[in-house]
Amino acid sequence: MAHESTRRGGVSEALAHAMFLANGFSVFTSVVPESADLIVVGKGEDGKNRTFTVQVKTLKIRRDREGHLVVKGASRDGLPYSIDDVDYILGVHIPTHTAFLIPNNCQTEYWSKDWDTARKKWTELKI
Repeated sequence: MAHESTRRGGVSEALAHAMFLANGFSVFTSVVPESADLIVVGKGEDGKNRTFTVQVKTLKIRRDREGHLVVKGASRDGLPYSIDDVDYILGVHIPTHTAFLIPNNCQTEYWSKDWDTARKKWTELKI
C-alpha cells in the first residue's frame, strides 16, 4: 500500500487534472517521471494556444504560522524548481477542491497569509 504522502500527492494531481479540464484547458502527463507533473494547453487572451508546464503540490494550512497557506516550491532534494523545470507551481487544497496557480520564481516555498490574499496574488482554480 502506498505511503500516505504518496496517496495525498496522487489526490492532488487528480484534482489538478479535473480543475484544469473544468476550466477549459487540455492536460497532458508524461509516461516517464519528469520535473513537470503536467503540460497544460489553453487559449491565451489573443485566442492562440499557449502551453505551460506545472508542478503539482499539496497546499497546506500551517497552524504554527497563524493559518498561513503554504505551498512547497522545492523537489524532494530540497532545491527549488528552476524556470527550466516548470513554469508554474499549482498548490492544491484537497478539502476545498481549490487550487492556486503560482508563477514559478524559484522559491523553496510560497505562502499567503489568508485565502483573500492568495486570490489577489495567484490564479484560483476550482472544480
